[in-house]
Amino acid sequence: MSVVIPCFDHGRFLRQAVDSVLQSTHENAEVVVVNDGSTDDSLAIARSYGSQARVVDQPNRGLCAARNAGLAVASGELVNFLDADDRLDPEFLERMVDAAEREPDTAVFCGGWTLMDADDHPLGSGKVSFPDDIYRFLLGGNPMPCHAVVTRRAALGESPPFDESLLSLEDWDLWLRLAAAGHRFSAVPDANVYYRRYEGSMSRDIDGMLAAARQVYRRHRGKHWLARVRGMRAIRFGLYCENVLPRARRDGLRSLPVELWRHPSLIESLPLHLILVVCPPLRQLLGVSEQAFTRDLRTAR
Repeated sequence: MSVVIPCFDHGRFLRQAVDSVLQSTHENAEVVVVNDGSTDDSLAIARSYGSQARVVDQPNRGLCAARNAGLAVASGELVNFLDADDRLDPEFLERMVDAAEREPDTAVFCGGWTLMDADDHPLGSGKVSFPDDIYRFLLGGNPMPCHAVVTRRAALGESPPFDESLLSLEDWDLWLRLAAAGHRFSAVPDANVYYRRYEGSMSRDIDGMLAAARQVYRRHRGKHWLARVRGMRAIRFGLYCENVLPRARRDGLRSLPVELWRHPSLIESLPLHLILVVCPPLRQLLGVSEQAFTRDLRTAR
């Protein structure tokens, strides 16, 4: 098992990420840290682990290139891509290895995740289950954080798996390509990771995320057009819940028009959110996460 940790200026969190692998109940995990041109102390932190971590130092080339560079030197038959500001539960790797041994024909395994802020305060949790038509399901949006996933190295092929032309959602693009190639996916809900969301996270870049989503969808035209339409709507709704709502709660309802004027593509998410706020049974029917509704818009007064 190899864990690839790309890092650009995340020295604040890097030690927690590396320690979460070294303290795993699975004792044979290889740690590969890719310092992607950091200007902080990330490289020094990575090198401080000596032989416990393999370090790749390169000029800044972006997240995809860093992951590809780490994979190129990794030796494990199973691979996990852990972002430097996230961390693994101690039993995550062991449970993933067990699942891989039970299901030798499965290529992609996804665990559950706990959302947290920069100070480790919990924000919610998530998990995924896979239907028979994995490809169509994935067209509905990216359902899983990259570091909650363990992939067989053989399924990733010989060429670099992450498309370096994508500035975000590169993991979703990879899962779609693996599903289109017929690889099997399996959920491992008792294997957990910790996923940070905070100001400065990639998911806070609304315009960048939407542009990347449209780029990914252009690559998968011709099949399941309704799933693609629903997926784009789900992505917009997710960005609305993660970015617009917190500001409305913090700054009051007067901030809503300003945010929606800045990002008009998210306007359709407001009436949808209001409907779901007043109709919990509809949320349950649609399988919508409760995280966005633990505090509704009235708390913004």
